[in-house]
Amino acid sequence: MLVSRVLYPSEMDVWRDRDPVAGHPFAAGGFGVLEWYGRSQATAAVWAIVDEANRCIDAVRPWELAKGGRESALDGVLGSLVVAGRVVAAELAPFLPDLAARVGAQCAEVDGRLPAPRPLVARL
Repeated sequence: MLVSRVLYPSEMDVWRDRDPVAGHPFAAGGFGVLEWYGRSQATAAVWAIVDEANRCIDAVRPWELAKGGRESALDGVLGSLVVAGRVVAAELAPFLPDLAARVGAQCAEVDGRLPAPRPLVARL
């Protein structure tokens, strides 16, 4: 299930073990968010994953985990965010296929590593 509220840094270890997309019918595969919800609600459902990932980043502050030497916690948080990115990429495909491909490419492992980060959209 999506975390239903923002967690604070003291709760970070609890969040680390949660998957931001677990419990959603479309996360298990077999059918997509579009088939599950219909077009109008599908965009809101996909955006909810993005919002939750952003709340996680704000609450957990992974850069502080990296500075503090908490590699295990950092790996858990970043792993969950990559999974969320992969689900978002898959579910964005019917709406924004080019953006979905770019998101998917950023979340695709090659030899156990993610590619170097690049902006997904151009700044105005």
